[in-house]
Amino acid sequence: MIDFSEFKNITKEEWLEKVRADLKGKALESLDFEVEDGLVLTPFFHREDREKYPTEGLSNFREGGWQTGSIFITNTPKTTNLQLKEDLEGGVNAPLIVIDNDFSTADIELLYEGINPMWISNYFDGQDSVVLQDFFEKWVAYLQTKDYDLSGVKGNLGLSPNVATAAKNKGFLEMDMPNFSLFRIREAEASNYSSGLATLLKDANRLFDDLGAELAVRQIQFQMTVDKNYFASIAKLRAFHILWANLLQAYGLPSDLSPDISVHFAPSTVSSDEYQNMISAATLALSAVIGGAATLFIPPASTPETPLTRRMARNVNHILAMESYLDKIVDPAAGSYYIESLTETFAKKAWTKL
Repeated sequence: MIDFSEFKNITKEEWLEKVRADLKGKALESLDFEVEDGLVLTPFFHREDREKYPTEGLSNFREGGWQTGSIFITNTPKTTNLQLKEDLEGGVNAPLIVIDNDFSTADIELLYEGINPMWISNYFDGQDSVVLQDFFEKWVAYLQTKDYDLSGVKGNLGLSPNVATAAKNKGFLEMDMPNFSLFRIREAEASNYSSGLATLLKDANRLFDDLGAELAVRQIQFQMTVDKNYFASIAKLRAFHILWANLLQAYGLPSDLSPDISVHFAPSTVSSDEYQNMISAATLALSAVIGGAATLFIPPASTPETPLTRRMARNVNHILAMESYLDKIVDPAAGSYYIESLTETFAKKAWTKL
C-alpha cells in the first residue's frame, strides 16, 4: 500500500506559481473561460477550493444505475410491437411509445402482444393531451382485463403539467399506481444552463401548488438534455439534484428523494454524419450517466434509422454499465474539484432566478 504521507502537500498558490512561469508573462486570467453568460471560471481547481464549494457527493443520487430507453413511433400497432420485441430482447427496459393517433382496445392488444408490461417501464408521449389521456384510460382498462397488478406497473404518461386539472378531474390521480407518474416536465431551450434549471424548478413548484406537494411529488418525471459541453452537462444534471432537494425541503418533504430524470441528446448534438454521431454518442451518454440520469435515450446515429444503428445506440448503454460498471457507482463525479464547483455555481445561480 502506498503511503501518501511521503508526498508533499502542494498548496494552490504553489501550483499557480508554476502555471504563471509556464505562461511566460501572459496573465493567469487569460486562461479563464466563459461557461455561460456572466459565468467565467478558471481552468484550475484545487483541494483548497472545497472551502468555497463544500458540496461533495449528492445525498439524493439515484442508486442501481439507469434504465435503457428507446423511442417508438407508432406507425401501426403490429409493426411497433415487432420493433418493441426486438429492442426489448436487445436490452431496452424503458420503451417510450409516441401516441399520436387514437388507439382502440384491439390496437393496445396488438401493441402489447407477447410483452409483459410488468417487466418494463412503460413511457408514453404525444402532442395531443386529449388523445394521450384517452389512450391511458384504455391502457389501464387493458391492464385490468389481463389481471395485472396496477400497483406494480412502472412508467410515465408524458402529460404536460398544463393539463393537471383535467387529469385530476378524470380521476387519474386516484388510481393505485404508485410507480407510474402522469406528468413530464420538459427542459425548455434557455439562454444558459442556470436559466433552464430555474424554469424546470418553477414548473415543478407550480404543479406542487396546483395538486399539493405530497400528491404531485410522485407524479413528475423531468426530461433534460445533454450537449457537447461535457463537464457543464454533468454539472447541470447534478445541480438539478440539489435544486430538487431544496424544493422538497421547502415543502417539508424528504429531501433524499431522487428526481426522476430522463435524458435525451440536445438537437444541436446530432450531425448529418452518421459516424460522427456514433463517436459523440459515447461522451454524451457518459455525461448523462455521470450526471445522474434515471433513464437514457440515445438516438440511432443514422437518418433514417436502421436496425443496426438502433442496436448500436442500445449497446452504448451496455458498455457503460457492463464494461465500465458505472451502474455500480453512486455519484461518480463526487469529489471532482471542478465539477463540484460548477455544480454548486449552477445551483446557486438557478436558485436566485426563482
